[in-house]
Amino acid sequence: MNNFSFFGIPDLLKWKILVFLALPAVFIFLFAIICLVIQKCKKYRGLVRVSGEISDLDETETEVLVIDGHFLEFFETRENSDLTRNAIVKQDDEQVAAILEKTKTTLIQQEILGSIGSHPNVSSFLNFANLIDSPVWEYIEGRPLRSFLKKHKNQFSNQIVYSEIDSNGYMLPKNKMQKTDELEKLGVFKPILCTLDLILFAYQIANGMKYLAGRMIVHQNLALHNIYMTANKTLRLRGFDFARARNYRMSSVVPPLLWTAPETIRDNVSNEKSDVWSFAICLFELWTLGDLPEERDPAFMFSNFQGKFPEPEFCPPRIYKFMENCWNITPSSRPNFSDHNNFFSEILDSFDPEILKNLTHIMKEELETRTNISNAFVERIVRNY
Repeated sequence: MNNFSFFGIPDLLKWKILVFLALPAVFIFLFAIICLVIQKCKKYRGLVRVSGEISDLDETETEVLVIDGHFLEFFETRENSDLTRNAIVKQDDEQVAAILEKTKTTLIQQEILGSIGSHPNVSSFLNFANLIDSPVWEYIEGRPLRSFLKKHKNQFSNQIVYSEIDSNGYMLPKNKMQKTDELEKLGVFKPILCTLDLILFAYQIANGMKYLAGRMIVHQNLALHNIYMTANKTLRLRGFDFARARNYRMSSVVPPLLWTAPETIRDNVSNEKSDVWSFAICLFELWTLGDLPEERDPAFMFSNFQGKFPEPEFCPPRIYKFMENCWNITPSSRPNFSDHNNFFSEILDSFDPEILKNLTHIMKEELETRTNISNAFVERIVRNY
């Protein structure tokens, strides 16, 4: 005997009707879920996996590093006024063995980067992305400082005043005139790159490093290609892949050797004084307008120059002497970043006190704008995740 439910419809037929009506709803729900997943994945479009080190990256095409971790780097470019993201994942040859080291590095990096804070000459750290815990940095509308120097080196205006008289009071031939620490005043038309710009750049790098040293942070990767310049010629330090707490003893991670202090190479210990050594290499890069010796082997540098680069053609004598102090083989004998900051401040004030005041005003305004943008970005991250 058949069982009938309400309205005289058999139970079996009733279930068939319910299944028939429910199936479209299930398919619609699954389709909506798939669409959401696809939309989420679009945030990370353009993911390219390569092995080994990245060396052929064109700075002009991929201008700004916005996420730089030891294992992942994101770059932003502008094409046809649309912002696009590209990612390059660095893979170690021995991935399995690197897992523990990567985890340790990430935890240390999270602690260090979270303590950076806000400064006019230091790139603003925003947060960590969910994608393998990569640090997210502010977008900088600019280019690496070394790239700018190399591009405009033929337009460089040398302001150094040369002496026609030697220390004994005798006239010197033009090809043997001696450099002085005096600088010529600029005319009405300012050159795109001049000696004064280099001093301002040196001051800003020292200013940012003084701030980091005050926060007990060792950069460990200080070089001009890790310093970005804006349209206002203000600088921001980047490249914190190797940043650690002061007096940190490294394990297997080694910064680029050319900028690395000898005690770091020898003993794996980094502190403010090892960053000072790297800063002097940056000064050499500045006054050679982005050039570096063809031979980059540290052993070559020590055997030929006692660890010191030769005096650049456009470098004022007292600045080169200061560089030499930074390359003292005894770390404790090197000046600290407060000394650097004062040294370049005094040079700028003696040339024109208004220059440093104007720079400070510009950097203050930029920092206020950057802070507002960064806060808005962090709020958006919190909402999305």
